[in-house]
Amino acid sequence: KPYDAKKSVWVPNKADGGYLEGSLEAREGAKCKVNVGGEVKVFKEDQVCQVNPPKFDCSEDMANLTFLGDACVLWNSVVRYINELIYTYSGLFCIAINPYKRFPIYTLRTMELYVGKRRNECPPHIFAI
Repeated sequence: KPYDAKKSVWVPNKADGGYLEGSLEAREGAKCKVNVGGEVKVFKEDQVCQVNPPKFDCSEDMANLTFLGDACVLWNSVVRYINELIYTYSGLFCIAINPYKRFPIYTLRTMELYVGKRRNECPPHIFAI
């Protein structure tokens, strides 16, 4: 479904403790009606979080995200993990997600790519610290 800056939202998924993307239908006081997978559900306003524009998917630094809700941070981490990008910056911090398998990212060649470079000149990696 297409992204809508005013209607695209994240809502909690009770089934797995994660989040689902939905479309905001209406706000009624402190409640929001959200269409999730064709079904309209009601959520408390503080449970609804706006979705970042698609250009922020796979962002190298989460400090650059427009919205920093839990769902937005988790989504960015998931997208990066799926793309085997296990390192992500969050401002001054480097976040690592354990892939539970070996990636060829700790080689001498990789280390040489980071020597003498500033943090913003290379993709996020522990060698950039």
